[in-house]
Amino acid sequence: MFKEESSFIDLVLTGTVDASAIDYFVNRWHAEPGRQPLHTFLGMTPADYALWAAHPDQIDTIVESHRGRVTPLAAITP
Repeated sequence: MFKEESSFIDLVLTGTVDASAIDYFVNRWHAEPGRQPLHTFLGMTPADYALWAAHPDQIDTIVESHRGRVTPLAAITP
């Protein structure tokens, strides 16, 4: 379906998948975790993953941060 070396974030950035598809990728990792941590598999930094784990509704903000358009913590910090 997808090139194995493409991460979730890469695929969202190229428009191949929508950010709402993250659960598919998480389930895929759980089915075959391999040798990399989930955040790496998804294409996230540890900070991205921590933000997403605490605030799943911020996935679009995390994607935008990879485009260089927003700093993720700035989006949720008052």
